[in-house]
Amino acid sequence: MVNVDFISFIEAMSAWSEVPVIVGVANHDGAADLAYQAIARGARSILALPCRADQLIAAVRSCGVRVDASARPLEIGTLVLDPQAFKVTIDDHTVPLTPREFLLVQCLMLATPRVVSVEELTRALATYDDGSIPATRVLVTRVRKKLEAASPESGHILETVRGIGYRIADN
Repeated sequence: MVNVDFISFIEAMSAWSEVPVIVGVANHDGAADLAYQAIARGARSILALPCRADQLIAAVRSCGVRVDASARPLEIGTLVLDPQAFKVTIDDHTVPLTPREFLLVQCLMLATPRVVSVEELTRALATYDDGSIPATRVLVTRVRKKLEAASPESGHILETVRGIGYRIADN
């Protein structure tokens, strides 16, 4: 970090964010003092540089950081939903979705292989509208068209189970 006071940076990051600060320290004169100052100002862990991937992972875990299952990409066949990137792809083609459409796909993918009733989907989507069943059915139709437009060869990945609800087909 050029032209940035290292210790002030650590202190600011620790004060402004819940993200744990891990400091990498090279082997040079004064490195031990810097490491102790960093810990005193809010750093949560210190690594000797260079380090291996397993050492970095251990340092991250020691800070209490765990991978949240809801942050992992969901994959069903060629359909991939990445909640971190807010992105849905099918056959490596990006599907442009609104936040409401994205939530619908996510709900269906999380429930796979179960059929999700239109009432359940409507409740899940109620933060975006008044929670009407007809609006949910229109949304399903719109998402189905977008998925098929992005990848016509994928078939009907969003299935309607008459009288019950919807599901993502695992073709």
